[in-house]
Amino acid sequence: MIVPTPHDNKTRRGFLKKTSGAIAGAVVMQTLSCTTVTAKPKSTEGNFKLGDYKLDSGEVLADAILGYETHGELNADKSNVILYPTWYT
Repeated sequence: MIVPTPHDNKTRRGFLKKTSGAIAGAVVMQTLSCTTVTAKPKSTEGNFKLGDYKLDSGEVLADAILGYETHGELNADKSNVILYPTWYT
């Protein structure tokens, strides 16, 4: 890349204009060359019916349902599961 020097221009404004243009062009090219497109992992939503679920207090949640969402794929030994309870959101 050729960067103009102050001696190549008749005015300081011309130098700044050409220099800033060269820098802006370099930034755009760097940004475009670093951009990659990645596929979004497969995700599904569902509900698991717990039925009548008894709490530690002894109370029962009638017809309790647990909602869930999955992302990606489960590996063979099922070691890549992450449980993220909704009270953390």
